[in-house]
Amino acid sequence: MLPRGIACIAVGLTAGLQFLFQKKARLKPLPEKAHADKMPIGYFGFAKRTQDGVHVLGVLAFGMFILSVAVGALRGFPDGQAVPFQPVTRIGYMLIVMTFFAILIWQSFRGSRSIMSTTIWLMLEMFGIFAVTAYAAFPGASDIGAMFTTVFNAGMTGFMWYLVIAFSSFGKRDPYYYAAAGWTVYILPRALARSGIVAIAPYASGEALQTAIVAGLILASAQVVFIQLVWVDHREKDGADSSTSKSIQTLLGLDDVDDVPDDPESIRRALMQNNTRQLQEQFMLSDRETEVLTLYAMGLTQRKIADELCISPGTAHTHIKRIYAKTDLHSRQEILDYIAQYTG
Repeated sequence: MLPRGIACIAVGLTAGLQFLFQKKARLKPLPEKAHADKMPIGYFGFAKRTQDGVHVLGVLAFGMFILSVAVGALRGFPDGQAVPFQPVTRIGYMLIVMTFFAILIWQSFRGSRSIMSTTIWLMLEMFGIFAVTAYAAFPGASDIGAMFTTVFNAGMTGFMWYLVIAFSSFGKRDPYYYAAAGWTVYILPRALARSGIVAIAPYASGEALQTAIVAGLILASAQVVFIQLVWVDHREKDGADSSTSKSIQTLLGLDDVDDVPDDPESIRRALMQNNTRQLQEQFMLSDRETEVLTLYAMGLTQRKIADELCISPGTAHTHIKRIYAKTDLHSRQEILDYIAQYTG
């Protein structure tokens, strides 16, 4: 997109930034020693309970399905064929995408509670409306509408990755299962919609019907998602039980979702206990050593482990030495690395 000389200079300057960031990173505490303030707001900003988070996840996945049909109809508008970009629209697309994701990152650093639910959804639908409007306003310059459509598509791709991660964190199935399901929900409707446009374009008398269908799909996704988000927030404030769909629970492998701990610390401990139980089977650790290992891997000091298990610090130290001897892992980081590589 840029001239070769300018592109090389830009890449060189960008690569040089890594040394500045590396120097700043070394001044920060190690991840296992950091104590960040945590809020039980889940992946989407406000669902404090696991049941509510699962329900929101299902709602957003369904909304993504509707938007996928819309973006499929917009790609190659009006007959489904590829739209060539002009240099101006290519640069415009680049600037809009960079600004879009920069805003998301900035809002995330500010600690916005709604960035990955309402904010990103509003922005995605905004780009969809911009694309429909540009196609209608500039029928002779389809690349203007295609510019917004490509931004719309890029935003949905990034959000789908986020949904896959959220599904993997909430559910108990293999991450590839969620990745395959998520991308099928996104890619398949988009492809079918574009194929349908190609098939019916020769028989269409104009672009009005296609424009109305796309606008209707965007409106439908907005209605479905925002009504459900308001419902979840209302149920949470009233303290009512969430009636998460049985199909969503089954999809996530959370048929026993009511037994899942709701606060992040309990969830983190439950996950670590599952990992250390696997180490217990591999290295023949005792039950007490497994308890100590769980707390030690979570970042607790020997004194805090002793207080937690009502034992003396010397006993906790002895258990840790035995764990080192049995596992041949001689630091907390080695244990965490082993867990990350061989368990889960």
